[in-house]
Amino acid sequence: MSDAIFITTYSAEWGPIDELGVGYIAAVLERSGYVTAIRRLLDKDNKAIRALGEELAHMATPRLVGLACSHRTPDLSTLKQLCEVVKRVAPSTHITAGGYWASFNYKNLLRALRDLDSVVVGEGEIALVALMDHLRGAREWRTVPGIVTRAVRCTAAPLVRDLDSLPIPVRSPPERAGDHLVSISTSRGCMAHCTFCNVPAWMRQFGGAAWRGRSSRGVVDEMAHLIAALKVHRFWIVDSSFEDPLPEGLQRMRSIATDILTRRLNLRYYTFHRAESIARLFSEELLALLRQSGLRRVFIGVESATDIILKAFAKPSRKQDIASALDRLTAAGLAVRCGFIMFTPESTAESLLNNVKFLRERNLLFSTTDLFTRLELYSGTAEVETLRKQGLLRDDFWRNPYAYRFLDERAEWLAEAICPLRRRLSQTADWEILHNADLIATSARLDQRVMEDCRLAVKVRDFCDELTDIKEMVSQNNETFMREAVNLAWGNRKPAAIQQLIEKHIVGFHVPASQTVRMIAIEFLLGIRSVFADFIY
Repeated sequence: MSDAIFITTYSAEWGPIDELGVGYIAAVLERSGYVTAIRRLLDKDNKAIRALGEELAHMATPRLVGLACSHRTPDLSTLKQLCEVVKRVAPSTHITAGGYWASFNYKNLLRALRDLDSVVVGEGEIALVALMDHLRGAREWRTVPGIVTRAVRCTAAPLVRDLDSLPIPVRSPPERAGDHLVSISTSRGCMAHCTFCNVPAWMRQFGGAAWRGRSSRGVVDEMAHLIAALKVHRFWIVDSSFEDPLPEGLQRMRSIATDILTRRLNLRYYTFHRAESIARLFSEELLALLRQSGLRRVFIGVESATDIILKAFAKPSRKQDIASALDRLTAAGLAVRCGFIMFTPESTAESLLNNVKFLRERNLLFSTTDLFTRLELYSGTAEVETLRKQGLLRDDFWRNPYAYRFLDERAEWLAEAICPLRRRLSQTADWEILHNADLIATSARLDQRVMEDCRLAVKVRDFCDELTDIKEMVSQNNETFMREAVNLAWGNRKPAAIQQLIEKHIVGFHVPASQTVRMIAIEFLLGIRSVFADFIY
């Protein structure tokens, strides 16, 4: 029997991911004596939703069902169907929702979902334990701080001041040991103020201090525990910026890296950073230490190659910082993944072509999906208010991340014509294949055992050469596609012409190229693991 069941929904575009917020809440509840369960459901998967209802109908009625509504805008029809199913088979079960999106949209959410009993506003650990205690004791739960209903005003939930006091989040065991990528959080908050991100707004409204961090020892303790308990060796550090707070954060990163090395943990990890931090503050010695401790890939928010747009986004970085950061990461031998927003409401033909030129010059245009990224609106962000003042915001923005108009209708026509391709590529698992192959190559080059094996060293060289050739061909194809697409948008704008272009460059070229990369990457990986079964990337 589960006292509380938490449901996380995911889109086909991104696939299932660890919801660390839910994992932390489940762990805190279990520490308080409650039994919890976590379910993952694909948006609009009616069969899975019906199966969940059948499961609930054949089990002791849980006191609570929680719906996770984090950064991304969830599918409202899926949430509505989930609430209806739960209330039909377990009418006495309390249904609540929480997360970034739910906190900012609690009024709209409670208005749209009649079967939803409450919304947790702010952090959920303390509030959910209090709510469960009140439900168990049949006490009046509407007085719990952070629990909002249709008749109760918004009051943020109490904060967890000491993040080290939290238990390790509940996670599902991986299907394949060693291949699984586990999310881990070392802090909450962010010191930046990007207008499109809801983290700064969340911290101001619900989270107190702009940043709170765990101790380096606590972070590495969790890594060691997960290696021993789940046999996982790859970690995605999901902090908004791993280097925060500056300058103290640089020493914190050193402490984590040094502790990993001291304990001789065989692991790999990936981090998020800001471009200006790497360009201005990271030394070669620090990058080498992070690499030695297991860092293999760095995600940086590039967003645009146009300084005017970067300034409008309130990003501290400029084009020169981004170029410098990419050069430094490449020189350090690390794989790089960039966040990029190709289309914004201010996009022009010039800005789009500048973006393409910059990505091509930095050897990043092989990332085909970067061509199809469009600004997503997150509730609570400064970007929402900017678009509202410009008269570009539509009323349904809270449930549609693209509910805005462009200043130039030609850019909007092009975005609507090609941006859906991102979902199409992700559904065929093509959108990250070149980046993942690059990551495998990076890890192989940095693995001393692999490079000391003469036969494998030759395989690494050949694989990297072949990968470089394919990336160059994909880059050329993507550049041609985007230039021709811009010409169409600023020319005749014929739907048939853009569809022919898509079929030629994306369906006819990109998909086969991705399939080729997948085959050679798998062959290469199997070759290394035939010698080193514990090779990780």
